[in-house]
Amino acid sequence: MRNVLKDLVTGVLFSSNACTLSTAFKERFDKVNGSRLYFLHKEIFTMTQGICSVSTYFTKLRDLLVEYDSILLPPPAVEYFEQLEYQRLLQFLMGLSDSFEQARSQIPLMSTLPPINNAYAMVVQDESRRMITGANYGNAGNIEPTALFSAQSGIKQRRNYSLEFDFVT
Repeated sequence: MRNVLKDLVTGVLFSSNACTLSTAFKERFDKVNGSRLYFLHKEIFTMTQGICSVSTYFTKLRDLLVEYDSILLPPPAVEYFEQLEYQRLLQFLMGLSDSFEQARSQIPLMSTLPPINNAYAMVVQDESRRMITGANYGNAGNIEPTALFSAQSGIKQRRNYSLEFDFVT
């Protein structure tokens, strides 16, 4: 009884059984805070990676999702949980920076979509590989191949050679 507030002790002492006590506490304290729920929903759906690492972005998103779930428990249906996991995977992918465009386009095309934790692991592996090799593919998909070719050093402009000859007579 040392862990119960003084205001609640009489309710605990005089309750007939644990079920009625649990029901009474649930009615009294289990209220959804609408403003907090709205705030979490907005934070989840507007969060992007920005300049932070994928790990930091994923951790912040995951923390918000856990708090959201603790406030508003979904109904116990398997299909609902699959749909919820899919929405969270899409939210994670949409929030990634543009340098992960390939992951954003490839992961949804998989025959069976991975859970959000597996998608996170794939993106972190890609991020680690980029750090090791020093590669950044941010906007590489938008560059014309001819621009890359002509931008290489040591390539001289080609002169206009034609098949017409001038003969001196």
